[in-house]
Parts: sequence; C-alpha cells; structure tokens
Amino acid sequence: MIGNSIIKLNGVDVFQQKHLVLSNVNLHVDNGDFVWLIGQTGSGKSSLLKLIYGDLILSIGEGHACGYDLKKITTRDVPFLRRKL
Repeated sequence: MIGNSIIKLNGVDVFQQKHLVLSNVNLHVDNGDFVWLIGQTGSGKSSLLKLIYGDLILSIGEGHACGYDLKKITTRDVPFLRRKL
C-alpha cells in the first residue's frame, strides 16, 4: 500500500469496451475511511468499482488498490486484490 492509502486513482479514464464512461477521475481513500458512492443511473458508479476490483483494465492514468498497481495487475493477482478489498 502507498502510505495509509487503500485506493488511489490519479487522472484515470474509465472505459466500458470502447466507450468512455468517466474522464480524469481522482480518488483517494485511506485506511479506515467510510465512503459512499452515489449518483444517477448510468453515471459510472459500477464501472468505477469494476476498475478498482480488477474487472476493467486501467489504460489511462495511474491507480493503486491495496498495494496493487491497477495498470500492471495480472489476472492471477485479481483474486488476492479482491480479498484485501
């Protein structure tokens, strides 16, 4: 983990297939933080979560979750990331 951070995203673009869902996302969640993710239907909440738990590939920006680099994570490491989350 990076310091006390559980999740850290900087300048991330979230894609579903070839469609841009979220642009330039910056998110920082520390250990012990309690966070709500709210928004209208279709605003990208589930896509953001999928990116964090390794179901979507991070191609633009930097992201870390529970000590894993979301750009370099392998499919073999995804279950370990999900256990830590």
